[in-house]
Amino acid sequence: MPLVQCEICFETIAACELEELKVPMLGAMFTSPDLRHGIPQPFPSDACWEDMRCPHCLHRPFIAANHIMVVTGTERARVEIGRKIGVIELPATFTSHAAFPALPTFPIACPVCGKELTNRAGYTGHMRMAHKQHVIVESQPIPDTVTGAL
Repeated sequence: MPLVQCEICFETIAACELEELKVPMLGAMFTSPDLRHGIPQPFPSDACWEDMRCPHCLHRPFIAANHIMVVTGTERARVEIGRKIGVIELPATFTSHAAFPALPTFPIACPVCGKELTNRAGYTGHMRMAHKQHVIVESQPIPDTVTGAL
């Protein structure tokens, strides 16, 4: 019997038989995730989707009325009532970074003082703290490069 997780806080809240699920979902379709240790049934038997609340975060545990988050072993998947929708297939022509501009590789040298920095956070912090005059503040107007006017 697969375990059901809250889609908001990802806590395990119930167990269910996927074949028994139907729309509209009712609280009676879900059982305790662990009866041996005395965890009660998570929802009242007559509760509909709108009335179900996660016992951990107190939000509605399912984002939509027709799907749930199921965990089996180490796999987590969103299951729509009647079909599985957790895995998205990418087209064969998809290349991960072909459409994006080249990102700087680290370590990178500061263009002002030459200090070598190992990551983006260090670089932006260095520019902000050591070279304040080279950092553009969003509230400052940026001069036009051709005329020099603001």
